Parts: sequence; structure tokens; C-alpha cells
Amino acid sequence: MKSVMTLTTVEKGRIGELEIQKILISRGFNIFSPVADVNQVDLLVEIHDGVFSRCQIKSIFVTHNKSSVDVKLRQHSGGKIDVIGIYYYDSIAETGITAFIPYAGEDNFILAVKNAKNNQQQSRKWIYAYDEYPEHLANKKKGYGK
Repeated sequence: MKSVMTLTTVEKGRIGELEIQKILISRGFNIFSPVADVNQVDLLVEIHDGVFSRCQIKSIFVTHNKSSVDVKLRQHSGGKIDVIGIYYYDSIAETGITAFIPYAGEDNFILAVKNAKNNQQQSRKWIYAYDEYPEHLANKKKGYGK
């Protein structure tokens, strides 16, 4: 049997997508995934009846002790993405964390996962603060692409 860390990038990405889907379904959201990966939209999340949010999923697997994770993004132009879903897997602790970050065009952002060696607290964005899906970012129009 393969170790999680010997999986391919595609396999790790799929695990992250499935973990994010599992969390959203367990919280009562209806989700829809495209047949083909186009426009960087990995999931449509139905926030309310017929009101959707577009989610891009990033999977991050780490093999060494880190206090923060740097999430690098291709800039999603044209307002195609509303939320970045993060699946962070720590192979040392053998635990996964999910987070849902409102997307405003950033190229990257840094999320703290534990206290830094220098115990810096100021200006740190904690991954745990983004546990809930940001429902306020839903496309206000009914349906998708209207």
C-alpha cells in the first residue's frame, strides 16, 4: 500500500477535492462538480435555493513540521472564483484540516497552522478561522452564468 506522501499530485488533488466535498455535504450544502475542469471552478456550492458560489480547491500535503502554509494561486481573472477551498494534510500528525477562504484576486496567502517558534501572533491569519463556508459570497443571481 502506498504512503499518502508517495501519491501523485493528481491523486493528492483528488483527495483534497473529496475531503472538501465530504465536509460541504455533511453541512447540508448541495454541491455540483463540472465534467471538465474549465475556468478553474472545481465546485458549485448551492448556498440557498438556486443561489451558487464558485469554489476552487487547493490540496496541500506537508511532510515536515510547519507553523504556516503558503497557498499559491494562479490569479483567477474575471471574477470566476468566489471561494478557495483548502485541504491541508499534515503527514506527521496524520490529520487533515479544511478551510474556505473568500477570494479577492490574491496571488497567494499565508495561513498559520500552529504557533511560530518566535511566538508571533500579530497579523497572522489562522487556518482555523476559515472553518465555515462564506455564504455571503454567493452569486446573487439565481442559477449559474446568468
